[in-house]
Amino acid sequence: MLPLDDMAEGSLFHGAPWVLSHVCFLSCSGGDSGGGSWQDHYDLGLASERAEVDGVPVEQLLARVAAGRVGRYYTIWYSIAQRASPKEALPVLVDSLWALDDKLDQFHCAVAILHLLGDEPLVSGSYSQGTSASKYVSSALESDHSRTELRRRVSHLLGDGDRR
Repeated sequence: MLPLDDMAEGSLFHGAPWVLSHVCFLSCSGGDSGGGSWQDHYDLGLASERAEVDGVPVEQLLARVAAGRVGRYYTIWYSIAQRASPKEALPVLVDSLWALDDKLDQFHCAVAILHLLGDEPLVSGSYSQGTSASKYVSSALESDHSRTELRRRVSHLLGDGDRR
């Protein structure tokens, strides 16, 4: 498995985490993949990335997010949500939310933000099925009002006035 840092700008997979899941599906479902289903391979990659991410200090994870190096299994968002304080993580996550190219990364980033704001419970280290992040990402990311409201809530929580 490639480390998260291979998602750096200029690499083959930068900005396209979906490529790996499709490549894994195509290569792992064939006869010469060495056995196992694509789901088995995906689950192994997910577990490996989660173990790597959970071993990295939160400050370094936030630096990765700020640089756009978020991995391909969305584990970075949950590691941050579970280990970071709102004060250290929210400014980076909110600033990164609209810079992310991938809608699934936006979704998982939104879950982490909403969890840190106290709105979104995590279940078994991931999002719950009735998540408000899904609605938020599908309709609100393009809305200036939603951006303003989210930034207002983060500013209020952090106690730093009108952060823009």
